[in-house]
Amino acid sequence: MRRSLVVATIAGTSALAIFAALPAIVIGVARADEYSFLEDMESAGFVNQGGNGAEIGVGYHICAEIAAGTSPSQAARELWLDSHLNEYEAAQFVRIAVHDLCPETV
Repeated sequence: MRRSLVVATIAGTSALAIFAALPAIVIGVARADEYSFLEDMESAGFVNQGGNGAEIGVGYHICAEIAAGTSPSQAARELWLDSHLNEYEAAQFVRIAVHDLCPETV
């Protein structure tokens, strides 16, 4: 099943995350990897109607919110409510974004 993400509906939202699946320790130099982000999003079944640039933009928005101190549970709820994603999908989106775009926030 392909999941659609409408960027316009979540552009102003906070990010969310459920970090249970993220490793507790990041080994090596943490850096953004947009190529891996897009590959991982596609593998997870996400399709952004606004294109790759929009999908990357949402990912970086999530990273900025987390870096600014938004609690993962509140951010998760806001993304879920303001997008066409269900709770699991929203958490999965954030997990991928953090892993690939801002691993230093882990």
